[in-house]
Amino acid sequence: MTGNRSSKVRIYVIEEQDIYTEAYKCFFPAEGHFTLMNVVSGTEFEAARQELPILRPDVVILSTKRLDETTLEQLRYIRTQSPDMGVVLITFQYNIESIPHLKSLAASSGPGMALLLRQSLDRIEQLHSAIWAVTDGQVILDPVLGTLMFTDKEEHPFMKLLTPRELEVMGLLAEGYTNTSMADALCIDIRTVQHHIENMYSKLRAEECFDGKHPRVSATRLYLETSGKLMTKVR
Repeated sequence: MTGNRSSKVRIYVIEEQDIYTEAYKCFFPAEGHFTLMNVVSGTEFEAARQELPILRPDVVILSTKRLDETTLEQLRYIRTQSPDMGVVLITFQYNIESIPHLKSLAASSGPGMALLLRQSLDRIEQLHSAIWAVTDGQVILDPVLGTLMFTDKEEHPFMKLLTPRELEVMGLLAEGYTNTSMADALCIDIRTVQHHIENMYSKLRAEECFDGKHPRVSATRLYLETSGKLMTKVR
C-alpha cells in the first residue's frame, strides 16, 4: 500500500508494556485515518504470528522496552514472513551490538520501515507521520540510531554499567523530568527513582567529567554525549 490518505491505514500493534495498550485506541481513533486491527502483548508474539497472515495489516508497530535479540528476531520474522507489511519499531533502550543488525534490516528490500526511540516521540503526530512515510516505502531513522548506524561511534564504558531501569531513569532525567514526574512515567515509587539515581551517581564518580557539586548536570551531559545526543527529536 502507498500512502494514499483517502484510504485508511490498517495498523497492528505488538506492545511489550501493558501501560500503553489502551493508549493506542486514543492514538488511532476510529474516525481518523487509521484502523487499529489489534493490540497484542509482546510476550504473545505467537498470537501475532498466527494473526498477521490473516489480518494482513499495512503496518506493524513493534514496541519494546529494550532492543535485544528477541526483538531483532521478531523484526526478522515480520520482514521475511510478511514482506508486504511496513514496520515501525519503537524502543526505549538499545545497545551498540544491535546497531549493525538494525542497519542490515533497514537496508533490506521490502516495504518501508521506521526505527524510532520512544523518548524522541513527544507528539502523536510524529508517529502518524512515520506511519505514512512507511506506507510510502520510506525508511525513517531516529537521529540517534541513524548517527550510530553510519558512524564509528563506540559505546562509552559507563553506559554498560547501567541497568535497564537505570537507563530508563537516565533518559528521562536527560529530558528534564523531575523525580516525581519520573516516578509517574515509570509507575514506580519516588523513593525507587531516588535509589536508581544514587546508584547512577555512584557509577559516575569514576568518570573524569563528574562534578560532585552538580551530579545531575554531569550525569545528563555524559548520557547525552555517549548516547548520540538523545534529546534530538524526530520531526
